[in-house]
Amino acid sequence: MASRRQWWRAGRPVGDGPLRLWFTAAAAERLTALGAKAEEAFTASPDGQRLAAWRRAQEELQAAEAAATAILRTHEGRARAGERAGLKETANAIAAADDAQRERAENSGELGLYYREQQPANEARLAQALARLGTFDAQHPRIVAALAILGAHLP
Repeated sequence: MASRRQWWRAGRPVGDGPLRLWFTAAAAERLTALGAKAEEAFTASPDGQRLAAWRRAQEELQAAEAAATAILRTHEGRARAGERAGLKETANAIAAADDAQRERAENSGELGLYYREQQPANEARLAQALARLGTFDAQHPRIVAALAILGAHLP
């Protein structure tokens, strides 16, 4: 029986070790050139173009996320993001209160009162809250952009 150190015997590999490959300098040069040509061909192909575009987009996204994170980590950025969150929460609370009032009016059978008095008042309060949010967004576009880049949900 052959030992594991014996790699070749009678024209067949022996053992389960890797077979050693030896390349001449010319063969290595040809393989390197062949690899370079294959890489060029792939880069020029539609798949290569898509991969390059995807990589560029990933790099741009990482740069944008880094910039957005830097903006929001400042004291002013945290304060402005908190202010915007408060404005957004106020608008959401007004909308939720309106829905609750409408549901109570439906259940009690007093929809006329809701539509005559409560709905117009709620719509006016919601319009004011959304106007304040819109004014904030117009005054602080960098904060809004940073929140959007980082995936915060904007109304």
